[in-house]
Amino acid sequence: MSTTEHATLSRKQLQAIGEQLANDRKLEILTYAATHEQFTVTELKAELDFPHSTAHAYCRDLHRAGLLERLHHQPATYASGDFTIHLPSARLPSASQEE
Repeated sequence: MSTTEHATLSRKQLQAIGEQLANDRKLEILTYAATHEQFTVTELKAELDFPHSTAHAYCRDLHRAGLLERLHHQPATYASGDFTIHLPSARLPSASQEE
């Protein structure tokens, strides 16, 4: 989910991104992704010492929020997703009323 000043995030999308960024372990994954062109869940779990199921679930969550790109399903391979969040203050009142 790459956002620009032409695209508008819904309240649910913004909340999903905020929830992902509030998790320190998920931030570790995003930091790892930013320094690796691509990675498998197996590589990630070994490097960051996550249980495999946790690494897979966290990557899936980050992908759903648009913060990671999934490149392959088998093996599960991800890359850092480019994203910019542009939220003008004038947009806040209408965002809080949507959905």
